Amino acid sequence: MQELDLSSNNFSGFIPTFLEKFSYLQYLNLSFNDFEGAVPTEGVFRNASAFSVMGNRRLCGGISNLHLPSCFDHEFGKKEKHIIIILASIISALVLIVLILLAVFRRKLCITRRSKSLDRQLIDVGHIKVTYGELLRATSGFSSQNLIGIGGFGSVYKGFNVCGEPVVAVKVFNLTDQGASKSCMNECHALRHIRHRNLVKVITACSSVNFQGNEFMALVYEYMPNGNLDQWLL
Repeated sequence: MQELDLSSNNFSGFIPTFLEKFSYLQYLNLSFNDFEGAVPTEGVFRNASAFSVMGNRRLCGGISNLHLPSCFDHEFGKKEKHIIIILASIISALVLIVLILLAVFRRKLCITRRSKSLDRQLIDVGHIKVTYGELLRATSGFSSQNLIGIGGFGSVYKGFNVCGEPVVAVKVFNLTDQGASKSCMNECHALRHIRHRNLVKVITACSSVNFQGNEFMALVYEYMPNGNLDQWLL
């Protein structure tokens, strides 16, 4: 073997030292992988023009022509290593706890902000607020029997006796999908400023948490008994 090209293959770990023993190897390309540690210095690795390790940011050592940082030789005793492992574990645990607390706080803050923003939009047009429990009962627990349709960011259910309306359509947003929350707010903003006889009327909305503590957002529309337009077009 005289030439070997292993570039751009997502290889990781240390560069195999057995490559030094390929006496007939004239060119070796290890570029743009994820190798780490010391670069060998024997065999093909003696000549900087005979091999390439560019794009591997965690390499060190090698011949001087490579201009790589020197490798740090860890010459700690067992006691020092044990202490470092314990300290690293404690610090990692503390950082993880802080990150979890920050995530929980941020999530609650986002829910509160979204709820207040949605409330302001509803108050401006005089809508009656409705709770998650009321919508849960109205749709028989969001059962599949009451499922009207499924959209890009949520599902629509048939509901009964909500805000004085005998039958309504409840659009529940799937907030685990990216963009669902923004879609809900944009929909509220648009329908708040638009009135047309061919547009479904928004009765109210709900921005709260469900009984499992997860964020919940839904819009309640007037129910159209004749179904979807696409069904009639077919």
